[in-house]
Amino acid sequence: ISGAQAASNPTDVDFSSQAAGGCYTQAITIQNAGSTTLSATVAVTGAPYHVGRGSLSVGPGLSDTVGVTFCPTSAGTFPDTLVVTSNACGAGPLRIPITGTATSSAVVNLTLPLGGESWEWNTEHELTWTSTNVTNVALDYRVAPGAGWNAIVASVPASQEVFTWTVPNAPADSAQVRVRDVGGTTEDLSGFFQILVPMFGATPDPLDLGSTDPGTPVGSVLTFENKGGADLTITGISIGSPEFWVGRTSLVIPAAGQDTVGVYYDPFAPGPDTTLMTITALDPLSPHNVVLIGAGNGTVAVDGPPPTAFAAWQNLPNPFKGSTRIRYALPVSAPVSLEVYNLLGQRVATLVRETQEAGLYSVNFGAGASGASGERIGTLPAGVYFYQLRAGSFTATRKMLLLH
Repeated sequence: ISGAQAASNPTDVDFSSQAAGGCYTQAITIQNAGSTTLSATVAVTGAPYHVGRGSLSVGPGLSDTVGVTFCPTSAGTFPDTLVVTSNACGAGPLRIPITGTATSSAVVNLTLPLGGESWEWNTEHELTWTSTNVTNVALDYRVAPGAGWNAIVASVPASQEVFTWTVPNAPADSAQVRVRDVGGTTEDLSGFFQILVPMFGATPDPLDLGSTDPGTPVGSVLTFENKGGADLTITGISIGSPEFWVGRTSLVIPAAGQDTVGVYYDPFAPGPDTTLMTITALDPLSPHNVVLIGAGNGTVAVDGPPPTAFAAWQNLPNPFKGSTRIRYALPVSAPVSLEVYNLLGQRVATLVRETQEAGLYSVNFGAGASGASGERIGTLPAGVYFYQLRAGSFTATRKMLLLH
């Protein structure tokens, strides 16, 4: 055959049905059965079809290929024609029919978390995804393979492609996040990651500090334990009674670790005392309470034989802040009253009003101390006070100074 000749294989191209949002390529072979070189240009009408190159040159008796790509962005059927214009003898352009159908197939891909992360409770992390042909997505998490899914967010626009998640109180070594098409069946899952949560514990609870004389402090140790996987920060410790206090009020306990806090007790007056210690921590169940128990001993001191004379000693300390101790002696059983007056002669407290046996006695005076009827003494203004002891026919008065 004299001159160039053009033919194609196949003579038509059908991309059949494909998902919108993807790209699909087929090759068309251009043959030259002639005796001279075939020079040709190749073109399609336009989107959604594209050719790999716009021209080619095919020697006599040879062939070459042209790639045609179908990239639909929406659903529908798309006919077109691949036009090969050449120097072939005695023929016009070679026309190759092309057709393809696109369906709206939903695609979602989760891009964060990847898997292998360790995320702490109450911290914020971005969840990211990509999607095709999806309007809205939902995000969920679970703590282990096979466990139930928990909603993170029921629906957000798929085009948003990012959501900030506050990690919940859900300790896990194999947690997963999934993104899914709302109303559809398409979904994608992350790899496994950890959720780390601090877990507070305290022993013993209640803490019994035993009994002691008023003015004689005693102490014990409270152990705080972190049974979780993240550091536990204790930001504050408060106690409901001034008769109890702690050595420190803040500390950090590492994961699976423990630490101790000294707890101290000094009763204002004889009798049992109970209060709550409140611990504020950066953990899901804060605040926490621990019961503290103590008891103030009675005022009789059995240090040897009974005194040989009535006596009322100077209070100690004096001057004082908070509380002070008043000690007195009875050589025999007697009706006793111990009262406190201010400079105006007004009685501010009755500390003792009863018949007592022979012995040495110690009574606490100050805000929070107990009066003779069991009532608590309130806050007093700073200044000079007098206490007066009457025991039978014995009377003694002494001066004391309260400071603030």
